[in-house]
Amino acid sequence: KKSILLIGYTQFSSVVSDKCNNHICMESRKLLLEGPGLLILDEGHFPRNKDTKILDSLIQVHTRKRILLSGTLFQNNFEELFNLLKLVRPDFMLSNPSWIPATENTALSKVNCKKQSR
Repeated sequence: KKSILLIGYTQFSSVVSDKCNNHICMESRKLLLEGPGLLILDEGHFPRNKDTKILDSLIQVHTRKRILLSGTLFQNNFEELFNLLKLVRPDFMLSNPSWIPATENTALSKVNCKKQSR
């Protein structure tokens, strides 16, 4: 059965990242992380900062199809652009290349840490 869910970034990250103890919360979290076949991110520039709970939550979604929509131009900030590339294409880079400055500050380090903890 196919369905569409529209949810804001704040609500999504709240459900996904908060520790929940009840059955409804755990099932909602599982559905949001494992259910989507396609993830469309409107205002896609919003989760570009590595320090946000929103980026951490979106990285956890198990889907290979991701679309990022944004009407906002990106500044000359390599770290933010790299974070969005990793969000949309998790297999973009699987290891920390030496030519990327400060890779510990990017989404790549968060993805690698999550893979290692599984």
